[in-house]
Amino acid sequence: MSAVEFDPVRQASQLISAGQFEQAEAALQKLLDDAGEDAQMLILLGMCRHGVNDVSGALAYFDRAVQADDNNPLGHYYRGRILSNLGLLDDAREALAQALALNPNFVEALTIMGTVSMQQGRLPQAASEFKTALRAKQDYVPALSALARVLAMQNELEEAEKTAGHAITLNPENAAAQEAMAFVFLKQGRVDFAEQCLRNALKQQPGNGDLHVALASILAQRGRDQEALPHFREALSRSIGGAETAINASVSLTRIGEHQQAWQLLEQAHQRWPENQNLRLKLADYRLGGGQAESAYELIEDMDSARFGVRTLFVRAYHAMGQTSKAIAELDRMIESDQADQARFARLLKVDLAAQNNDVQMAEQAIEPLLKQTPPDSEAVQIWLGACRRMKCLERAIDPVQRVLDETDFEISSAADQARLHQLLAELNDQLDRPEQALRHLGRTAWRPAPIAGLLQQQQQNNALQIWKNHAEDASMLKAPEDGLPAPIIIAGWPGSGRSLILAALYEAADQMIVLDPEQLESRREALGLPAAPEMLLGRHESNQLTSRKRYMRSLDRNRMPRPVLDTAWYEMSAIPALAYNFPGLTVIWPEFDPKDLELHFRFSGYQDVPMLREQLAEELALARQFSQQLPVNVIRIRRKDLFDAPQAVIDEIAERIGIEAVPAMRARLEMLRESEALLPDGRWQAYRPLFDLDTKKA
Repeated sequence: MSAVEFDPVRQASQLISAGQFEQAEAALQKLLDDAGEDAQMLILLGMCRHGVNDVSGALAYFDRAVQADDNNPLGHYYRGRILSNLGLLDDAREALAQALALNPNFVEALTIMGTVSMQQGRLPQAASEFKTALRAKQDYVPALSALARVLAMQNELEEAEKTAGHAITLNPENAAAQEAMAFVFLKQGRVDFAEQCLRNALKQQPGNGDLHVALASILAQRGRDQEALPHFREALSRSIGGAETAINASVSLTRIGEHQQAWQLLEQAHQRWPENQNLRLKLADYRLGGGQAESAYELIEDMDSARFGVRTLFVRAYHAMGQTSKAIAELDRMIESDQADQARFARLLKVDLAAQNNDVQMAEQAIEPLLKQTPPDSEAVQIWLGACRRMKCLERAIDPVQRVLDETDFEISSAADQARLHQLLAELNDQLDRPEQALRHLGRTAWRPAPIAGLLQQQQQNNALQIWKNHAEDASMLKAPEDGLPAPIIIAGWPGSGRSLILAALYEAADQMIVLDPEQLESRREALGLPAAPEMLLGRHESNQLTSRKRYMRSLDRNRMPRPVLDTAWYEMSAIPALAYNFPGLTVIWPEFDPKDLELHFRFSGYQDVPMLREQLAEELALARQFSQQLPVNVIRIRRKDLFDAPQAVIDEIAERIGIEAVPAMRARLEMLRESEALLPDGRWQAYRPLFDLDTKKA
């Protein structure tokens, strides 16, 4: 039997196919040194360089390959592919044309040529090139996928869906086919299907930054910012989407309240894309909001002042730098604009500027034309309300809000808008100490679910509160295993209890603690096995407990121990046993409050299903009293009243109990949030006794 002939070039090709680019390159380089400028080896070396993301190195090898053998279509093809990725579309087209001249049925080159045409906006030509590729190879999935996108861009949606569907039928696991179908679904307005296609594609190509951008955009547009952010970050880590991806990610961060993170992201993006004007505008806006007027002005001073967004930032920067007269003069010129939308925006901006200067007369003059409309401009009313709050003249805000309520056709608008207006009028009258007038609106304020409604509903469906209420076992003496992991600190309490104030204060001391990543909440809940019934926690082997603890603390930086570990998430009461069983010694900061004060907060906040919230709250409070006796928890009880009357004493007690130093910023942050949230003081429910008396009669 003769020995199998060893083919080093074939072996190198196999290494490349396996992703072992460095080994393949080393072998090929030795061969090239002996053979000289061999086109096949140069092409393979270019593929090795491209495999390790050295684009310029890859292009250099492909250039050498076509010089070594101008009649090899592969060299021209790979060169055109690289040039296309670099955005050098005319050069790419020329290289691909040479490849096709040598091999007219080169399906891959035809497909890339169509992609170049699509990037250049030549859609009919792109469609023709993709169809030519499919005549050469009718089941070529990349050409089918690309053709589907072009057809969708030309609004030939039925044919586009059919084409993308055929590509998926041929290869359901092809990421390009799934992405093309997602694009078609988006054009059809079928967003749920588009999202699923992108998720399918990401399973096949988890490192594809373009897919992450597309999915993040869908999630953000649907208000699912927390889900969108990991995909935005993944794209940014791969430099996909550029400055626009950074801007969109900052918007999502802002919407979930992470303003500082949004600002930091924009600053980092500006270092990478310093010339992008949209990014500079967005960053200037943040710098202005952060009190950095001069540096904000530096970002925009050389930008086109005819651009409306630039002009408005100039106005804000002038005012922030103390050049108020210059700002007002510019606003007055904008108000005289022939473009009604720009004049309207300038009026709103002038109201805000006047409010900052406590100039009621200027604010009224600017807003008056918008409030005189029938019904009044709703956004103008909101701006005016904010200005009145700032200028401490709330009385002037009531009539415009009432007019919007009275003059809007809510059959055309929405019931939620109507309820929101009742909520605003209830708030205004309460702040003016007119409880009788506020009562007229409080029964009609429900327009949104409480932020904890989803978890409460799940708890109710699982009958979890009743199950734990009937469980009488005393677990208070449970001990933690010796794995070095500390018991976390959580903050209990419902919206309106003062929980948000305590959390805000603790954030100011975050450098003294380990704060668990909020984005990993779902994985922590999974680690705890939530929802967890008693039988799931009792009698578990210690190895199960150790695994749960490790998974829950997976983001813990052990190099920073020993420090207190703060979990900022809100947990429903039936979840507390899972925390306590897994982490004996769990610390629970518990605000104490009158349930009627919370119920009043629900109504002033516009929460729906107040009777359900009242019932669930009563059951949670009863179970909390039971747990304090049965579970191995350290409870720090904080009277809600003390958050108003003795905030420093509250901060000092919490700091001492959890082992951190109280810093002045903690009290400042607590008091600032207390004012901005307009938290009702303890006992305020007594001014609304008729409301509670009515509920008692109904019950």
